[in-house]
Amino acid sequence: MASPSRSSAEWAEAAAAVRLAGEQLGIYRRRSGIGDASAFTLGILIGSTVGAVAALLSAPVDGVSVRSRLRSTISSIRKGSSIVPSPESAPATITLTTVRPTART
Repeated sequence: MASPSRSSAEWAEAAAAVRLAGEQLGIYRRRSGIGDASAFTLGILIGSTVGAVAALLSAPVDGVSVRSRLRSTISSIRKGSSIVPSPESAPATITLTTVRPTART
């Protein structure tokens, strides 16, 4: 037995009734665009802070050198100078060479 089809107005009315019941039961809540944006921004800030702490804790460098590098970076920022990487954190130089086959006679 086929079910009768509903019109879009009937679907909209049913959706509105479900939404209203959900709001009254505390299942759904109305949100504003600003609330969503601030929640997203807060999530990004908390996530990046947790990630930075995890990266510092799992770094393959001992704590003394990490703390000294952090102190020097913070002091250079406070003085207003640009951050200059230390020689140990500078990228390694890579030399590329091209290998050409010799000509055969």
